[in-house]
Amino acid sequence: MKEFVTAIAVVGILPQLHGQALFTYDFAGADPAGDALVPSVEHLTLSPFTRVNVGAVSQSDVFSSSHWNIGAACDSSEYVSFTLKPEAGYSLRLEALQYDISRSTSGPQSGRVSLLKDGSVIESSVDYTIDTTMAGRTFDFSDVTVRDWETLELRFYGWNAASTGNLRLDNVSGLGQVTPVPEPSALAAATAGGLLALAIHRRVRCPRR
Repeated sequence: MKEFVTAIAVVGILPQLHGQALFTYDFAGADPAGDALVPSVEHLTLSPFTRVNVGAVSQSDVFSSSHWNIGAACDSSEYVSFTLKPEAGYSLRLEALQYDISRSTSGPQSGRVSLLKDGSVIESSVDYTIDTTMAGRTFDFSDVTVRDWETLELRFYGWNAASTGNLRLDNVSGLGQVTPVPEPSALAAATAGGLLALAIHRRVRCPRR
């Protein structure tokens, strides 16, 4: 049995993934400095929040945007977003997105978040109602893992606005983990260890007669 425990320890060199808060955009301070703040994460490159076809609003400690679609359907050409990409030799496993969101009285009443990989949507949240008081939301998508040649993007949509009202975001956090990609030799050793553990386990359970 001691041999079996030793073999299992060899298998344990493979990276173990546990969800944790990787980053948080808190937009602290006055505009435009607050809007431009980007979390610093080791081995992960994040972009500043950007606006596409919506206007910038000067409001401290939140990321605020105006001139959203007044129609009853989402306009996919209007959004705010940010991107994530692991550094060379690393992989990123992203598990969920948490954020605070609110609107002004004339801002967009409906919202959605989409997750894109290399520019293509791979999953979207359900459409939801945006309140005038800040409320926390979670986008719990299917876990996605990307390598250093791939880019993830999170887009926030808003529509059904009364006029040129604002949509506000704060405390935007991603849950997941960044891990080094094993060298081929290390991966081979781990695989061999796993096979050894299985063989010893079978031998212990089925001794020779």
